[in-house]
Amino acid sequence: MLNGRTTVVTAAGTAAGTAAGTAAGNCQLGATKSNLMTEIPSVKMDGTAATITGIFGDSAATAIAGKKVIWTRSADGSWACSTDADEKYRPAGCTKTAS
Repeated sequence: MLNGRTTVVTAAGTAAGTAAGTAAGNCQLGATKSNLMTEIPSVKMDGTAATITGIFGDSAATAIAGKKVIWTRSADGSWACSTDADEKYRPAGCTKTAS
């Protein structure tokens, strides 16, 4: 899911959960923490579908602090964006979600 991957790849180049990917700290997710988010976004995967949720933190603009942005990947590989931020702060193509 990260960097275009749908499986986690370890430093050895094998999928996580295989013998090379079971050791603690062995996965190379390719994610960097942002000072605009409360934490690294959560990623939930269910087969070929996935959801990535990020929450804007106190270093983001006051108007969006605490708001969520959610990317959802469907089984066909398409992505959709939604957010609970006010309309004037939503990216084009990103729909409104419940707070």
